[in-house]
Parts: sequence; C-alpha cells; structure tokens
Amino acid sequence: MTIFRNLLQCTAVVWIGAACSGITEVTNYDQTLQSDLDNPQGALIREASAQSDFIGAAIDAMQYGGLISDELHFVTAFTNPATFGDRRNLTQANQNDPNIGQYDSPYQQFTKAHIQIIRALQALRTYDPTMRTDIGQMYAEAGFVETFFVEEFCSGVPIAAVVDGIPTTSTTLSRDALTSLALTHFDSAIVFATGSAGTNAQLVALAEVGRARVLLDVDSVAEAASAVANTPVGFSDSVAVDGNIWVNLIPLLTTNYATIGNIEGTNGLAFVEAGQSGDTRVGLDSTPAASGLPTLYSPAKYPSLTSSIVLASGVEAQLIVAEAQLRGGNVSGWAAILNTLRAGASPPLPSIPTDSTTAATASLRQDVMFRERALWLFLTGHRQGDLRRLIRAYHRNVDAVFPIGDYGGGFSYGSATAFIPFGEAGNSNYQGCLEADQP
Repeated sequence: MTIFRNLLQCTAVVWIGAACSGITEVTNYDQTLQSDLDNPQGALIREASAQSDFIGAAIDAMQYGGLISDELHFVTAFTNPATFGDRRNLTQANQNDPNIGQYDSPYQQFTKAHIQIIRALQALRTYDPTMRTDIGQMYAEAGFVETFFVEEFCSGVPIAAVVDGIPTTSTTLSRDALTSLALTHFDSAIVFATGSAGTNAQLVALAEVGRARVLLDVDSVAEAASAVANTPVGFSDSVAVDGNIWVNLIPLLTTNYATIGNIEGTNGLAFVEAGQSGDTRVGLDSTPAASGLPTLYSPAKYPSLTSSIVLASGVEAQLIVAEAQLRGGNVSGWAAILNTLRAGASPPLPSIPTDSTTAATASLRQDVMFRERALWLFLTGHRQGDLRRLIRAYHRNVDAVFPIGDYGGGFSYGSATAFIPFGEAGNSNYQGCLEADQP
C-alpha cells in the first residue's frame, strides 16, 4: 500500500528511548500509557500500528476467503486433523463442526485492525490535523476492513466503539449498516485526499475503487461504475508484506498443505486448468507429488512470503464498469471492455469468442463475467464476496455456486457461505447472524 511518509521513524523497540526523545517521560519501560501517545508523535505511532494491523487483515481476507470459496483446497493427505482441522473446516465450508477452533474466522484480525485504524484516525485528527493524506489513508483502510466484514461474514458483526482512543462496548452491525459505514469512510478518504495543497491521485483512486466495491456488494451496479468512471486503467495499489511481522501465507500453504482449487467440489472454477493453458492471470508453480500423493499447485503471482497483495486496481475498476454494461443490456460494450483488458495482459490473451459473449445466453454471459473477475482478481480477497453476490443479486442456488459434494479424506463439503464472529458467544451484544439467509 502507498505509504506517504516514513511512519516507522520510531520503532516498536526504541521509540520511547533516544530515537524519539521528548515524546514522553516514562520510568517503566515495559508499560506505555494511553496518555503517552496523546501528542503528534504518538499519533504517528498509532498510524504505524494501524498500518501494520491492516496488512494482517488484508492477508486474512485473501487467505480465508480463498479457503471458503473455490480458490484454495486444503489437501487431507497432507494435514493432521488435530493440527489443521480448523483450516480444513474453512475450505470445507463447515461452520458447525464441534471441533471448530480459533483459526476458523478472520474476525479477530479484522477487529484488531479496525480498532487500531479508528484510534489512529482520532489521534491524527486531534494532534496532527494537517496530515490530510495520512488521515485520508486511514479512512480508506477503515472502509476496506468494513468491506472485508461485509463480504466474508454473515450479517450481524460486533464492531467495537472507540471513545477517546479507548475501545469500549461493541455494537452488532447489519450488512446494510456496515456498507453505509464503509461508504462514508471512502467518501471521507476522497475529501482528505483533495484540498488546497493539491490532490493525491493515488489515494483518490484507491477510495474510488473501494467505494465501487461496496456498491457492488449492495447491488448498486450502475452507481459502482459511476464511482470508478475516472479511475485510470493503470492504477494499482498493493499491500506490502515485510516477511517479518507479516508474511504472505499463500506460498507457505500451497507448498506444504494446500493447492490451488480446480473444479472444487465439482462446481468450482478450473483455476489449475486455466494456468496450465497459459492464462498468466493465474500462473502456476508446482510442488512435485510424492508417490501416492497429489501435486500441490501454487500461484506464480506469490513466489515468496514477502509477495505483495493488490488491494485495488484500474483493472478491477474496468471489470466493475463491464458488469454495469452487462446489467444495463449493452452486451457489445461489455464484451469490448473484457477483450480490451485481455489484450492488455502480459502476454496478451485472445478475445473471448462471440459464442460466449454477444451470441451467448444471459446465464452464460454472467458466467463469463464472474470467471473474468475470478481470474483477474485471483487470490486478492474478492472471490468469496463474488460468490455470495451470485446468490444474492443473480439468484443462483447456493449449491450451484459454493463447492459441494465429496471433499476427500472421508469428509463432505458443508453449507456455509460466510464466517461467524468466532469468540463472541459471551458477548451479550452479539445475537448471532441477523439473517437466516447467510449469503
């Protein structure tokens, strides 16, 4: 992600000491009080902490969304149920397993990131309000975390309030309330990205794409396309992973325990076959199979634990515009956008034939639209949200969208399409999913 200044000028180890002398007077170096950060430098420290936790949230959105959808498959032959049963439950979409554990939901990391971002926002606006770009960045990141909640959780998510920098009681927010909050935060990001000192075009584009993504989630497709009408096709904003505090877990998973999904549960997309046919949007690396064991396929786009993750891009913006064209009945315009994107791939991809676009049935066109989104946005945290949209907005049956049938290793796929906030059973403000229809 774009970083607009060196936020880590005061490191986590020495920021109280000589590297940031004058921040505060602390005699107990093992304890930092809230009041110690109530100053401009403390606001920057809060911002750095929020940036770090946001990276963790983005990694979790990618990993967990990939597992519950058809992008990733935990291979039972490589997994010990006592150790990896949680992750198998994820890819198996089984939210009712009595052995469900702490890894079965990204709720904790999303919540931690959201709290830290709101704390940073409050501190920056109070102690360093001239840092408009930094404030705008925090608003955008708040919007993305709220979007992660919308796309990966059932409606009814406990969100902690932050009062004067201190987390307090949580309020359970419906999907509609979360989407409204995310839109407000993306709008605020755009406001703070512009001003008398000039416009930060990168931040504006980031917030535009985030805003459009939320509008897709509430099926306001035409409005979503309008939100990104001016987003440059070449725009891209990534989450940088340092390999120390945070690592990109996908190459670790897919070289040891999991593989890229390939017709997951008989109805998932053929991601491996796409990569084998030369579609570089997937791209494959493989771990040779031992005798009697399956080959594990990894995405070439994530070659290492420090591989960055694209959070938003001009390609995503164009896909949103294309979907709006399709929904509006402009089939030729829709196909033209998809084929222009394919021509710009490296190396270029052939155009989609007319029997799958302009001469196709409405249902097949929808399949093509979501297949193109799946391949362009592969393993970037979008797929689960798209599958749920196919159910809500396009009225597909759950068992035609999420993997079904035999999982392997004596297991079957479950019926879950969304996560539940693990660990909130003791929270009196949490009443469970607010809608019986989880999608």
